[in-house]
Amino acid sequence: MAASTRHDSGLAHAFTVTADGVQLAGVTGVSGIGVERDAIEFREGNDDSGTRRLPGRAKGGDAVLTRGLSTDPAFESWARAAGADGAAVATRDVRIRFFDRHGAPVRAYRLVRAWPRRFEVAGSTTAGSPGLLEVLTLSYDACVPE
Repeated sequence: MAASTRHDSGLAHAFTVTADGVQLAGVTGVSGIGVERDAIEFREGNDDSGTRRLPGRAKGGDAVLTRGLSTDPAFESWARAAGADGAAVATRDVRIRFFDRHGAPVRAYRLVRAWPRRFEVAGSTTAGSPGLLEVLTLSYDACVPE
């Protein structure tokens, strides 16, 4: 039987994360990228057969970036840039690009007007644990494929 020449791009992904054109160093995990829509329920006139649903407007979401704790203050600085009252929220366009194991681009997304909703240091320093992580939760207005 001949060896398969099929290229499965889902085998091994790498990714980069940039905020306003500057790469965020050391990001090892990303989740929460996607699209969500409101569901509008309605009932027509005297129709007793129940409610119907239609797609509504697109909603923003939350993405979570993780990386090992380091001396780079980029995550925490961005989270604190809003100030105490949050009036000057530092929004940025965040681009996440995924690559296959050969370095070829697979997909790319842009998180429009992303801002840090939460920053935390999580994890454990006990033996056998992966160590401390920085976790940055970003709220965004839209997730746009590029």
